[in-house]
Amino acid sequence: MSQTWRPVSSLERGQIYIQGNVGDFISMTGLPGARVLYFGDHVFSDLADPIMQLGWKTGAIIPELEAEMKKAFSPAAKRYLAELLVLENMLKNYQEHSRPELVAVMEDWKQRRTEARRHLKTMFNPRFGSVFRTEKSPTYFSLRLSAFANLYTASVDNLMNYSLDYTFIPRRTALPHEPDLNFDLDIRLTDPD
Repeated sequence: MSQTWRPVSSLERGQIYIQGNVGDFISMTGLPGARVLYFGDHVFSDLADPIMQLGWKTGAIIPELEAEMKKAFSPAAKRYLAELLVLENMLKNYQEHSRPELVAVMEDWKQRRTEARRHLKTMFNPRFGSVFRTEKSPTYFSLRLSAFANLYTASVDNLMNYSLDYTFIPRRTALPHEPDLNFDLDIRLTDPD
């Protein structure tokens, strides 16, 4: 059985449309780019043009996100991440000290930091770690995702818990020269002297 196609001159609520073209969609809806939320499952082929050329809001469907989040929110991952952040903060604060007993302690901290990093990486994938992060930095995929998607989710079904008026507000990411109020731990060892 073959599908018959007919031209569409207006959009009707509750109908599903496939194929089509962007020009007709814009003329039929009268919606400016900022009022359109377009979803796709491929960052480059689905989302790059709508956000860059049309000014649409875009959402990425990333099925791998569900498994990543389960691992990232596991008690073990939280423990290793907390340990890593504390160790890095202590190393940052004490790297200028040259007392022999502190140098030895710092070497232990460096070893523990290496172990925490290894555990976090292998928790996601033994060969390359997380799809979204490589140690402190986002992966290339994550950077492209941020550039071409206003939001992302493992499934569009996850949006069912939000009203149509809900506004997603992204977390502010500190730049290297700015204070990071979310994670800038000011932990200092007390000097016994």
